[in-house]
Amino acid sequence: WIYVNPVNSRGGILISWSSRIIILQIISFDFCVQVQFCFQEDGAKHWVVFVYASSNASDRNLQWEVLLRHSLSWGEIWCICGDFNDILSNEEKQGGALRDDSSFSNFRNFVNGLGVIDSKFVGHPYRRKQGKNFIEERLDRFLLSPAWYLKYPNGLVKHIHASSSDHNMLILNTLGTFEISQKRFTYDKRWFNMPGFAEILENVWKDSVTRQDLFSLKERIKNVRKTLIGWKASQKTNSLKEIERCKESLSQLAMKGGDRDWAAWHKLTSELNQAYKNEELYWSQKARISWLKEGDMNSAFFHASVQNRRKINSLDSLLKADGSTCESTQETLEEITAYFDNLFKTSAPQVQKCINIAKSSIFFSKNTSEETMAGICQVFAGISRVTATKYLGLPLGIGRKKKEV
Repeated sequence: WIYVNPVNSRGGILISWSSRIIILQIISFDFCVQVQFCFQEDGAKHWVVFVYASSNASDRNLQWEVLLRHSLSWGEIWCICGDFNDILSNEEKQGGALRDDSSFSNFRNFVNGLGVIDSKFVGHPYRRKQGKNFIEERLDRFLLSPAWYLKYPNGLVKHIHASSSDHNMLILNTLGTFEISQKRFTYDKRWFNMPGFAEILENVWKDSVTRQDLFSLKERIKNVRKTLIGWKASQKTNSLKEIERCKESLSQLAMKGGDRDWAAWHKLTSELNQAYKNEELYWSQKARISWLKEGDMNSAFFHASVQNRRKINSLDSLLKADGSTCESTQETLEEITAYFDNLFKTSAPQVQKCINIAKSSIFFSKNTSEETMAGICQVFAGISRVTATKYLGLPLGIGRKKKEV
């Protein structure tokens, strides 16, 4: 363990670690400790910076400059945590007079300069400031580098109230509270060019179905989904593993110099290029970004976009009506159900038949004019056209194959 002694009103820093952590380097200042480490089971190098910033704004600015300079040597996977003694906006403050927006600029510039992501959290994040008036501010936090966030996307910080201190305990769980649920079927654009895909579609689509109407179409689509799920399990769809395999094989062949098997070399090179294209195609589809072209090596950007969308769409914590926090998924579901049960409760229910637009689809033939389609869409307010990868389970991306079928 290591420690930094407290100075005047500023507290100290004490750091200890378990035997599974290998400490590689320690850099200590009077306001922070920078620790480089790796796990015994994982050789990836991490940096964690523990901060106890000054309560004086001028001193804090000097400390921000020190951290910004040192961040250049932290590599990719790092996080910075502790008591920053400042906030980013009035939204991180409860009670007292509102601060002028310009007073947040130094800390904002520091955070933006680091290019970090504010960690997801649960619990009460505010801390009571000393004084007669009731003022709470979010002074303690974890800030994550993009690479740290990508490595631990389900990470979650828990704020634990400490009644005997003006500080709350912060615990970072890199695994988070993510619960594995059944994945819904999604069409993968990479399948289109894979051997056997067209034949699979044709055979399943031509299978006899009992009813020759819209329900027949529904059953065929259902059968296609089931078959593709089984077919996918037998295919090499993990582009990242394929990239690693090709690189490893090429490395072994390269050691043989001019005596290498050139036919195998060219074959592996071609497979590696295709694997890179497939990897980018995979992440571009999940990122749902249409303004960037595939093939321009945007995989890292697409990957980060997917993680950011997942963060935006995630529900990390939920406050109950009594002000407490839901601690589990089941508790969250019960709270949401109770809320909407109460919201839509009526003493005189009148239920009429209606079309559920969210679960309905309209098919237009190729001869339908744009004017007609627009008119129908106006009648059913809220309806929207699906993209090429969301066509009921038979995406428009395989339109040519459907015509043959």
